[in-house]
Amino acid sequence: YATAIKGTVTMMNLMNGHDGLRLAVIVGEACKTALEYEGTPLLMRISADVRNVLQRIVDVGAGHHWNGAKGKYDDEFALLCKWCGLIYNRID
Repeated sequence: YATAIKGTVTMMNLMNGHDGLRLAVIVGEACKTALEYEGTPLLMRISADVRNVLQRIVDVGAGHHWNGAKGKYDDEFALLCKWCGLIYNRID
């Protein structure tokens, strides 16, 4: 479960819009948490001010369901988006 992940994590959100598919990516550090609810909770620390991050998420049209992976993959996702013609948005 994500509550047991330690270290760097990459969160991804893929959405379709009038301008095509767009991928939003956030990289941070997973934190131990006792969160318990249906789903897979993940608490992560990011270096940016959370208020700016939330506004950026809104500005790029990211959704509310995110997928997470252990490790740092922002550069790989940027390259994938370039190859596939997707819009890439790094959130930080």
